Amino acid sequence: MTLNKKYIIGLTGPTGSGKSKVAGLFKDYNAHILDVDKYGHIALEHKQDEIVSFFGYGILKTAGSALEIDRKKLGEIVFSSNSNLEILNNIVHKHITELVYKDVYKKLNESNGNIIIIDAALLFNLKLHLICTHTILVLCSKKKRLQRIMKRDKISKETAMNRIKSQEDYRKFKSIVDVVIFNND
Repeated sequence: MTLNKKYIIGLTGPTGSGKSKVAGLFKDYNAHILDVDKYGHIALEHKQDEIVSFFGYGILKTAGSALEIDRKKLGEIVFSSNSNLEILNNIVHKHITELVYKDVYKKLNESNGNIIIIDAALLFNLKLHLICTHTILVLCSKKKRLQRIMKRDKISKETAMNRIKSQEDYRKFKSIVDVVIFNND
């Protein structure tokens, strides 16, 4: 398959819906996959001092000779309170968006590959949909999401439910995306 046009595809959906699996399907087309969760990890590192000032030293763990944010501990705190999640989002979202835009621009200027996939649960919140040529929403049942999150992240049912509850209802995006994929299997 030869493509003459560059495509930027925004892939979104709630945690545990299977966005990464869908993104992986595009690898056969030599797509560049930009996993926004990884940009979130970079933002946590770059904004560590500011995050620790809000959430305390209890979110840190030793990594070699340095301290880093223990994402599991931070997750337990922020997903148990909408206000804590909002504080974290205010700290890291702008940085994440800047990193993604920079990499999209870089990939657009490379000659190999004509498809860029932006795998982002918060595609619309981060306003990344504004640079996309197409958008895909991945949905699945809450029961299946709960199973996947608990297995993937090795967390309790309660912690997984808090994550699910902290996310908005993605079904509202069904009317504004180009494609909806139901991924219960």
